[in-house]
Amino acid sequence: MESSTHSRYNLNMEQLRKIFNYFTKLSINEAEIINPKKDDEFHKACQLLRKQREIYLLSRKELSQKTKISVAVIEAIEKGWTNKLPEKAFLKTMLEIIEIELSISKGSLRPILSKANNPNELKKSKVFTPGNIDIFRSRKGTLIYFIMIFTSILLLNKQQEKLASSHTITISPLSIHSCLDAEKEATQEEEQKTEIRK
Repeated sequence: MESSTHSRYNLNMEQLRKIFNYFTKLSINEAEIINPKKDDEFHKACQLLRKQREIYLLSRKELSQKTKISVAVIEAIEKGWTNKLPEKAFLKTMLEIIEIELSISKGSLRPILSKANNPNELKKSKVFTPGNIDIFRSRKGTLIYFIMIFTSILLLNKQQEKLASSHTITISPLSIHSCLDAEKEATQEEEQKTEIRK
């Protein structure tokens, strides 16, 4: 009985060790910890912006023209789309401009900054996948494009060699005389067929 308890104890210690290692590898930022109060302030600030814009009877496009801030950013702020918010440095200036334009008290939109994207986080989150390659405007895309073209050419050459070895096509260029001779033979055969029919 003591040996079974001992093996159970070792198993539990091994599990605890794995769990401990798992959590020590994780790095939790304070910004990642969910804070209901911060989320509530964020949503209130987003709603405040939308309400003030509506009080001034401005569309997003009109506000965009007055503040020189894109409609997409204004919409992202109003709807609370954190993944579409610009970096903190840019967003801070944009929020100050909006506060002045809509006569919102200074600092009322500041909770929105808590959800803004940090440039370091954006760099970490970029993962190499085929879907996020811009083929004609990035080095990776250009390299992949040239590899695909080169591979296509090689495969086409292999196919041509295979067809040539099975005598399905000829590799040597056709001469003009052989084309004319073939044409003459075809017309003679047609003439013979018409004569036979008569």
